Amino acid sequence: MYSLIIPIVYLSSCVLVLSIVLYVYRSIKGLQLIDPWFSKNIQKENYIMLLSSKFPIPDHHLRTALLLRATEAVKRLFHIQKEKPAAWELIQINSMSNGLWQEMVAEEQALIVEMKEISHEADLYRNGWGKTIFSTAAQMLEFEDLRKIQRDESV
Repeated sequence: MYSLIIPIVYLSSCVLVLSIVLYVYRSIKGLQLIDPWFSKNIQKENYIMLLSSKFPIPDHHLRTALLLRATEAVKRLFHIQKEKPAAWELIQINSMSNGLWQEMVAEEQALIVEMKEISHEADLYRNGWGKTIFSTAAQMLEFEDLRKIQRDESV
């Protein structure tokens, strides 16, 4: 009887120690500095630079820059929404830290706030444009993807 208890206690203590080490390792790994989700938003910086210019900028340049900013925001939001289900699956099996998930949600919320700002600024240029600027931006992204596909097929 005692000959079976010692190996069982030994194996269970090894499993316990291994699970504690894995838990600590995953939590430390989750606290490490992570690359930002996206690189610098150049379209947003260009738009702000045009707005703060000392020289008068024609309205059509500002509207174009705002549309490009909206296109970048839509592209980033699509990317996050595409990656979110996979990230949730990783959270469920403890392969991704909760901190990373919180970062993803915070980035998504920041993008939504930015899209509201874009919509408000679009309404300042033309009344009602804030409702349609994102559909136009999404169409521009689709057209860009089609052009990439056609270029790849022609090569």
